[in-house]
Amino acid sequence: MPYSFAHLADIHLGAFRQPELRERNLRAFEKAVDLCLERGADFIIIAGDLFHSPLPEMGVVDRAVKKMREFTDSGRQIYVVYGSHDYSPTETSMIDVLNSAGVLTKIAYGERVQGKLRPGFVEDERTGVKLAGLNARRGGMELDSFKELDQEALEKEAGRKIFVFHSAIEEYKPDYLKGVAGVPKSLLPKGFDYYASGHVHERRIEKNGDGWLAFPGQLWAADFRDLESLSLRRSGFYLFKGGEPEFVEVDAGSVCAYELDAKGMSATRVEEELKALQKTECDVSLVRVFGEMNGNPGEVDWEAVKASFPSETVYLNKNSLERESAERVRVKSRERSEIEEELLGEAFGDPSKALSLLAVLKAEQASGERKTDFEARVCREAEAALK
Repeated sequence: MPYSFAHLADIHLGAFRQPELRERNLRAFEKAVDLCLERGADFIIIAGDLFHSPLPEMGVVDRAVKKMREFTDSGRQIYVVYGSHDYSPTETSMIDVLNSAGVLTKIAYGERVQGKLRPGFVEDERTGVKLAGLNARRGGMELDSFKELDQEALEKEAGRKIFVFHSAIEEYKPDYLKGVAGVPKSLLPKGFDYYASGHVHERRIEKNGDGWLAFPGQLWAADFRDLESLSLRRSGFYLFKGGEPEFVEVDAGSVCAYELDAKGMSATRVEEELKALQKTECDVSLVRVFGEMNGNPGEVDWEAVKASFPSETVYLNKNSLERESAERVRVKSRERSEIEEELLGEAFGDPSKALSLLAVLKAEQASGERKTDFEARVCREAEAALK
């Protein structure tokens, strides 16, 4: 029986502080679900990071649930695994709440059999397709779960099968994830028709045995780097239909990117140069200003600069802009995660363990979790991160 499904990942609802960008992110998700309905997808797979945090803002959740209900009310299902952002060690993530409410189906369940981890299969009633998968954890710590997989049991399961996870593949991990543990391709169970993954915000698809291994990339954007990529090409999701995957673009607004090297410039000159840039009509303008300026960045009238761009939203990135006389640690990165990685790399050489530990220490106390339990959990996960 022919079947089709949509493979989404890295939606990051609630990622932005700016209301306009948060709205565009939500709109991209709503458009994607509409496209899944229009194109006749039998089910949707979300391979992690549906939300940007385990317990997102309720207004964001309300919009997402209303749209997902439109899909599931038609007798179709949405299948989800944890991403590193919506992961909760106590299973108190919004993903778990929506699973209990029947809005979506969390598929990464399993048991230990003779020391091996055996994920359970969930069978889609509409198509008979079987889905199994693994949840992500913070800092790429799900690698241990892959090492413990009962490969034989997964490979023996008969029928059409999809494996869902949220991890980079070690063999072609992008530079911005070099400090996070990836999963060697050899640890993926064999014999699946499709391997639906996320976490890597870059589109990639290739044959894996007789099946497909796919990363759709971010659905829209979660940070400045994602927005920069949208200035070059649109993002979207994969639609698997008739045995072949097709990339479906999602248009949630045009993005234009601008850069200014402010080396040696005064605050007045920086402001003049930015106002004089030849600008294109776009929904979102990204403006990255970097270099050692001859003056105080705080003296630039940034609001006047933003007003000179003909866009609904202007996103200024000044992370790499500094005063010429300033003495500070110098890094080339623009995003906080990259800065952390570079500094830890300089200190320790291989920053992977330090990054994993940092991810653990950033964890927040879960709703309903006692302080003593939270402290004990952090200690356990910190110890695991340093092994």
